[in-house]
Amino acid sequence: MGVGASLSISIIVEERLWGLIACHSQDPRLPSFVMRTATELFGCMYSMQLESRLRRGSAEDEQKARALADRVIAMIAGDESLMENAAWLQDMTRDMIDCDGVAIYRAGSVFVYGMTPPTEQIRALAHQMNVASPSRVFVTDHLASVNAACEATAGLAAGMMSIPISRIPRDYIMLYRRERLQQIRWGGDPTKIIEESEDGPRISPRKSFEAFETLVRGKAPPFSDREERIGEAIRQALIEVILRYSDGASDERRRASERQELLIAELNHRVRNILALIRSLIRKTGEAAESVSSYVDSLSGRVQALARAHDRITKQNWGPAALAGLFEDEIAAHDGARGRLAVTGPDIHLQPQAIATMALVVHELVTNSCKHGALSGTGRVDVSMESTEGEGFHIRWKEVGGPAVLAPTRRGFGSVILEKTIPFDLQGTAKLRFLLEGLEAEFFIPQHHVFVGSHIPAAAASAPTSGNRNDAVATESDLPLNGAAVLLVEDNMLIALEAEDMLRQLGAEHVALASTLIEAELLLKQQEFQFAMLDINVGRATTFDLATKLTGAGVPFIFASGYGDELALEGRKEGEVVIQKPYERDHLQRAIDQIQKSLNGADADRVTKSKH
Repeated sequence: MGVGASLSISIIVEERLWGLIACHSQDPRLPSFVMRTATELFGCMYSMQLESRLRRGSAEDEQKARALADRVIAMIAGDESLMENAAWLQDMTRDMIDCDGVAIYRAGSVFVYGMTPPTEQIRALAHQMNVASPSRVFVTDHLASVNAACEATAGLAAGMMSIPISRIPRDYIMLYRRERLQQIRWGGDPTKIIEESEDGPRISPRKSFEAFETLVRGKAPPFSDREERIGEAIRQALIEVILRYSDGASDERRRASERQELLIAELNHRVRNILALIRSLIRKTGEAAESVSSYVDSLSGRVQALARAHDRITKQNWGPAALAGLFEDEIAAHDGARGRLAVTGPDIHLQPQAIATMALVVHELVTNSCKHGALSGTGRVDVSMESTEGEGFHIRWKEVGGPAVLAPTRRGFGSVILEKTIPFDLQGTAKLRFLLEGLEAEFFIPQHHVFVGSHIPAAAASAPTSGNRNDAVATESDLPLNGAAVLLVEDNMLIALEAEDMLRQLGAEHVALASTLIEAELLLKQQEFQFAMLDINVGRATTFDLATKLTGAGVPFIFASGYGDELALEGRKEGEVVIQKPYERDHLQRAIDQIQKSLNGADADRVTKSKH
């Protein structure tokens, strides 16, 4: 090149060669020590100034990146759906990272906005990043070098910044830049011109670095180091948010699992206790029964009492239930005793564990009185409740105006319930006095089983409990279904057979059984029915739609359910009747009488309106 001497000054930034200042001389020349030292000092000062300028710009970029990350965290923390909003994400990053389109790859789904490759290519790129890329920001200005299929879509996206935002398998945010044709000016044309001179052929040092241009296709403007640092800040911010949500979801799943285990354990405990209680009732009632019919009556009555008590607890969300309600339920089950039992005293509620015990005690008191005591004739029963602060409360039962009472010569299971259950189960006391003018009983229940509320007015329990769908109605006929064809929908065979017997005893001439809704629909098409009895829950469906069709066809019906009536008929119209399982013929008859009475009343109203 005909260069006789060269002097190079290195520009070092962060211990790396950033650039070079090259000086050439055609003649041989040896700079002095002072000149060499001065040029070295110049290079150091130039490098320091340049490094300071670069660091100052980097610090500003980091501050902007942190501010962007804080905004992203705050907004996504309030609305997680923004993690799938590509348009919002591009708006957030537009001032910091220039891009033509955004794609979000999350949990296998793709969300795009702007100029992006097709969805299939985005999935392929995510898969390649997941396999090959480490957990950091990846940038390229030539997508075709990563995935050859992207060469055909360079007009949509030729460059990409990929930001991983989760653990393996990773989710990604991908920022795309379109292809931009570039006229690149190069220094040092490889086809340099060799000039002839007096000293022979030579290449001019200046002409050897003359600019030349080339046209570049399939590439996008490259992402700068500054933009890459901002992308890393976004990655850290989003991973923080996602990990926070992940930890929260993990904690919630753990708490849900613990709650489920607790509920299963509690359900198992309660079911086992109920089954054990029913088994004991079956055995003990059988030991004291004088005949099969008396055994069935006694056992059914006790099971019904437990069912009614359980229904009251359920209505209170397994909280304290009113003791007076137990008396109301028992009196409602005996038509002849209505209005002849009065309850006075404070509004006492029992904790759930005491309800079953008191339900059996109240059932035995009312049943015995209806069979042998004051309620069997024209007498009455006074029940008074008195609370002793800090100790508990007393229940006093007094029968007046009934037949003469003699102490029993033998102790049956009913006597055992009255005398032993409260002392044993509730750690209270029980005393029975068989006086000639009537039975008197006194019970004491400790405070920890009791919740005392407002005062109950005298004789509140003696009023009929109107308004309930299951209120007893005076029997109008011993055979309310005389000669009727009845549709019975029930998916339990034993319950269906027992219900069929009851319906026939109430006068039904024909009972058609259906265990599924399809069978019931088919029976409705094949024959006419004058009445229907529908179990609400049949398999995984309900009979509500079938009930609507029966109403349209003018066929009266009642529902049967193991749920409380408020839950069983939730959302249904008023006036529909539901009978609680387990039920007896008397309960079924009262429900049928109630339906027939309401129909007769409606007919009378229509006749009256037509006359007017």
